[in-house]
Formats: sequence, structure tokens, C-alpha cells
Amino acid sequence: MNAVREAWTDERLDDLQVGMHREFAQVRADMNLRFDRVDKRLDKIDEKFDKVDEKFDKVDEKFAKIDERFDKVDARFVAMDARFGARFDGLERTLIAGFMAIIAAIIAAGIF
Repeated sequence: MNAVREAWTDERLDDLQVGMHREFAQVRADMNLRFDRVDKRLDKIDEKFDKVDEKFDKVDEKFAKIDERFDKVDARFVAMDARFGARFDGLERTLIAGFMAIIAAIIAAGIF
């Protein structure tokens, strides 16, 4: 073990330190370059998501217009239902009155 320690002189340690600083600087530069590439890709993805969000906003506007139309259609159905209800009620009264008149006429004629 002493042989290894004796082989590491101050000059060799200084060379090792310089070499390590140089290598770590290169690694740091490579990492920064790759992070920049990733950041650019993420920016592009963010732009695409912004476009998708814009499209969804347009779709939401269209659905709001469709909802308004359905509300109008619903109102028409409610009004139509009320009119049909009134007409059927009138028809029902007319039929009942007609049947009662027929029964009264039969009774008056003495058929039964």
C-alpha cells in the first residue's frame, strides 16, 4: 500500500485534478447541450398543446351554441305538448258528450 502512495506525487495529483476538471467540464457541456435539446422539444410540445387547447375552446363554443338550439327545441316541444294536451282534452270532452247524447237518445227512444 505504501508503494501506491509513494507513486502519487504532488505533481501527479495536480495532473489528475486538471484532467478531472477538464473531463467534468466536458461532461457538463454535453449535459447542458442535451438539456437544451430537451427544453426545445418540450417547448414544441407545449406549443402543440396550446393549439389543442385552442381547438377545444372552439369545440366548447360550438357545443354552447348547440345547447342553445336544444333549449329552443325543448321549449317548442313543451309548447307543442301543451297544445296537444289541450286538444286531446277537448276531444275527450267531445267524445264523452257524444256518448252521453247517444245513450240519452237510446234511453229516450225506449230501445232498452
